[in-house]
Amino acid sequence: MTIEFTKHPIIKAPTDEEIVVLGEADPKLLSDLHEAHEGRIRSAESDPLHYGFELEGWKHVDKFFETVNTVFVSGGNRSSKTEMGARSVVKAALENPNAEIVCFAQDNDASVRVQQRAVYNYLPPELKKKSKSTVEYLNYTFKNGFTGASFILPNGSTVYFTPTHSSLPTDLSLRVWKLVVRHLSGTTLVCGLMSI
Repeated sequence: MTIEFTKHPIIKAPTDEEIVVLGEADPKLLSDLHEAHEGRIRSAESDPLHYGFELEGWKHVDKFFETVNTVFVSGGNRSSKTEMGARSVVKAALENPNAEIVCFAQDNDASVRVQQRAVYNYLPPELKKKSKSTVEYLNYTFKNGFTGASFILPNGSTVYFTPTHSSLPTDLSLRVWKLVVRHLSGTTLVCGLMSI
């Protein structure tokens, strides 16, 4: 029986040598270890909000939000700014009933292709289904993003996506790569993806 562990940047698999030794010593333990490893990866992929991995920098941002209402997050390409922003948007929408959250992007393509996709990824699986009711409205496709560039959760929180940051002060929009602003009243969160 051959067991392969999925490669993952955070969850380390046993080495080939360890697999051989454990397979000979206790095949059931190896099988259980493999199932736990693969299950953890599946859980993180299917529900990153609840079972995903929180990077150290994200913890600092969350801590800052306990005492301030504005946090600027900067970093190079592939430094997890979008993931952190998407997670923050979904957490704020779920934790603050009737919140209104606005996500700014540099253009419609960036909004749909990057920002809306990341936010959708962080929605819990039970909320990813197409839904229309008197309160809730959620319809998403990978090609077009959220219908109407917005969605409403069952708790009444609404998230809007706007492909412009022209409403921000010019001096600010020229210097900012990534912006996350949350008012502690729990009513508004503004998240932006900018690369000017």
